[in-house]
Amino acid sequence: MSVNYDPSKKPEITTEMVNLAKKLNLQLVNIICDEEDAQVGDPTGLSFITMTAFLPRPEEQIILENGSVYQVKQIFFQQTQVDRNIILFPNIYSHLLPK
Repeated sequence: MSVNYDPSKKPEITTEMVNLAKKLNLQLVNIICDEEDAQVGDPTGLSFITMTAFLPRPEEQIILENGSVYQVKQIFFQQTQVDRNIILFPNIYSHLLPK
């Protein structure tokens, strides 16, 4: 749906994304994938918006298409805007696990 290589950037959500998630009865979430000791501005992280039936919990794992495994560390909600509506959007913060 949306990929960003600056994990600190606010998620950009469109009305179409919200409507599709509602139609499929799913929740939009921003998944933030980072490395353990990364600093702001390091080119190692990425974030992406996706749809899910549930929010992953801390310590659960997320496996990406390339086989990288990330462990959920924190869930937080961030204020963002869709059209003229302000919403709280779930963010799943995760760290890369060593291979």
